Amino acid sequence: MRSYEVARSLFSFLAFCAWSIVVIGVLVALIGAGGGSRYGGAGAGLLAMVPGLSIGIAGLLLVAFVQIGRATVDTAEYSQQMLKVSRDQLEVSKQSLNPGSQNSTSWATEMDEADKSKRPSFGEPSASEPHRSDNAPTTDVGTPPAKLAALPKDINGFLPLNSEGTLLEYRGREIKFSSGKYDLAGQKFSNVNTLKKYLNNLKDLSS
Repeated sequence: MRSYEVARSLFSFLAFCAWSIVVIGVLVALIGAGGGSRYGGAGAGLLAMVPGLSIGIAGLLLVAFVQIGRATVDTAEYSQQMLKVSRDQLEVSKQSLNPGSQNSTSWATEMDEADKSKRPSFGEPSASEPHRSDNAPTTDVGTPPAKLAALPKDINGFLPLNSEGTLLEYRGREIKFSSGKYDLAGQKFSNVNTLKKYLNNLKDLSS
């Protein structure tokens, strides 16, 4: 991520100018030293180097300021990157600590697609309809679930909570069955195997 291209271009131009000033200062110092020593001796040569050395030192100072400016730009870019990474980690943490209905729905959809090839044939019992044992006693709809605890489970392992088979229980969770679909706390499942796989991954509340 490079969000400060203008600043970098400006600092590159200033760095070129600064190094050019350093080179010019060195050349001026050498030329001054040569001319001064030729006409006035060694002392005059040293004095003649002072302007060139001053120009060179000014160029070095400008180079230092340019490097400080580049370091500031780098720090700003790194801070921006760290902020983006922190926001991404915060979003991932929120999703892991508070799994929403969208994640559950997407997981159920993936499992439905994975189980399409495993759907039962017409000769086999339909997995999308609840199965009840013929020996299960008839119970009124209004009977409390506590009185039905002794009822046998159906072929899918679900415990029927009413005689119509529209209210089931599995691993301590109530499931509604209507129009060929299972409703678990608002989540729709069209395949019993998908529902059982999802519930097996959850905590067992029946104990």
